[in-house]
Amino acid sequence: MSKEIDDAFNWIILILTTISGFLIDLPEAVEVKKVVASGFIIPLLALYAIWFMGYFIRSVDAKLAVKTLGWFYATFVSMMFVFFFLDISYGMGPLLSGLARQVPVIIPVLMIVFFAAPILFFRLFVLPIYRLDHEDAGFLASPLKQVFLYIFAALTFLGLAMPLIIAAVRPL
Repeated sequence: MSKEIDDAFNWIILILTTISGFLIDLPEAVEVKKVVASGFIIPLLALYAIWFMGYFIRSVDAKLAVKTLGWFYATFVSMMFVFFFLDISYGMGPLLSGLARQVPVIIPVLMIVFFAAPILFFRLFVLPIYRLDHEDAGFLASPLKQVFLYIFAALTFLGLAMPLIIAAVRPL
């Protein structure tokens, strides 16, 4: 079963890379391309590094922690792509103007979705598969370790994605 979840993650990486390449190739101004490149590429590079580390670590608990971190990052990047798509496609952008200013609940809802999606996705879909394959793993038995890893993932991801976040708040 671990092979299947690793294959699923490899597909996510392929899809995210393809979307990122497409976004960078949009016929927009050079400034927009720079923002997209810096906002998406740096978190993607971190995601690749994290996932490859998971292949080289021998300790089962450390391997599961690193792969979990990779799943969190992949979900954050996916959510960022979804928000970017909504922002561009439906004229919400930047998110702090237009519709978001007219309906003040949109920003908090988007924030809750953005920060809840990775942990929910992991707990509902990935964790059960990891538990089947690694019943004795201490990392999987400790929700506190998973929460701390999630907080670490969220903070480091936000730091890496800061150019895109700043650009979304302050138009070019």
